[in-house]
Amino acid sequence: MYKVVSLRPEDRFNSVGVTIPPELEIVHCAATDEATVAEACSSADYILGGMTRVTARVIERATRLKFIQQPSAGYDAIDVEAATRAGIPVANVPDANSSTVAEYVFVTAMMLFRRIAEANSGIRNGNYAETRARLTDTGMFELKGKTIGIVGLGRIGRDLAQRARAFEMRVLYYDVVRPTAEEEQRLGIGFAPMEEVLGSADILTLHVPLVPQTANMIGAKQLALLRPNSIVINASRGGIVDEAALADALREGKIAGAAVDVFSTEPLPPTHPFFTLAVEVASRLILTPHIAGVTRESSRRMLQTGIDNIARVARASRPLYVVNYGR
Repeated sequence: MYKVVSLRPEDRFNSVGVTIPPELEIVHCAATDEATVAEACSSADYILGGMTRVTARVIERATRLKFIQQPSAGYDAIDVEAATRAGIPVANVPDANSSTVAEYVFVTAMMLFRRIAEANSGIRNGNYAETRARLTDTGMFELKGKTIGIVGLGRIGRDLAQRARAFEMRVLYYDVVRPTAEEEQRLGIGFAPMEEVLGSADILTLHVPLVPQTANMIGAKQLALLRPNSIVINASRGGIVDEAALADALREGKIAGAAVDVFSTEPLPPTHPFFTLAVEVASRLILTPHIAGVTRESSRRMLQTGIDNIARVARASRPLYVVNYGR
């Protein structure tokens, strides 16, 4: 039996129905502090990651460790450099929730364009007629004919592009790596420089990793290029968008709305700029707790793929989706 220390909650496994191969023993660690996690992982053959950070200290203490599996596309919770120095492969699950995140983008875009939160709040406050009149007079909008600007054309970006065609939308994208002309034609997308995407997008949606080059890539300067009727959606990583600048853009009417699922600090501190917005401004901001990629279906795909990949290593096969050593 090989010991797998899981930093995902035990009830998550039970609720989505993950099948555990017989050669693996799963031990769950609910702690988040480094010392307790390091102690729990000290005798692990494998680590199944979660939101808890797997630091250099955790890796150094795990003298039997052979492999770290992060059951999500993002793997910034893992100190990949420390794992590489120790000769330990780190893998992610790159495609298990791309459709899930794409659905989130369109759900929140439609909520913002159709002003669902405002309508719901107005009715619950007893203002049915006034709410209907106000929303009708000031405007609600369709997706059809709008331009979606996708920053980052990875798996999620491609999924978004395919779904946007069903809504009869125009798709512009920016990425440092362009696909072939044939791929662009197949997806029905057009490349544009970042400034042109910002200036043309009715929906700006971000799907890039958090690396030094992308930190705060959408700040006050970039937000100023957007049109007043545009919306911003960040279901990528906290730190991609300057959150204070986004709050200012909403407050000053420079953009029509925003949906944010990921934050530079999670959970959000009580003093966060998003919590200082007036009620009428806050109604144009959707906040969700890092769940854009989380459904029962996607959770099962991510966990099962991660467990199966660990089993591959236990059976002396090469792991899939390695992001560092031994790629």
